[in-house]
Amino acid sequence: MGLIRHSDGEMDEPQPGVRRTTVVHRATGAGALTMRLVTVGPGVATRLHWHKIEEAMMVLEGAGQAILGDDVVDIKAGETLLGPARIRHGFVNPGPGPIKLVVAFPAVEVETFFD
Repeated sequence: MGLIRHSDGEMDEPQPGVRRTTVVHRATGAGALTMRLVTVGPGVATRLHWHKIEEAMMVLEGAGQAILGDDVVDIKAGETLLGPARIRHGFVNPGPGPIKLVVAFPAVEVETFFD
């Protein structure tokens, strides 16, 4: 498949206040890539988690804090966080608006592990 409409993606809510739409994955014809659109609502902190593979997280809209390992950094639209494999990470959105991200993984099988 070439063209993928975001509105056709598989949407879920992995935790209250966090919406995720999987746009690119095996079902859309990808052989080695998963891409998701993620929205973190105001006042929400994502659960700290990690993956066996690296993850790129590009902020499209909003601002907040990113947790990467033992570091906490301010992050805003126009910036990207690179999460190395096996390093815990997450986001904190103090508000007032949502944080919108595109996240990408170099695999079609993405396992998530929580602390």
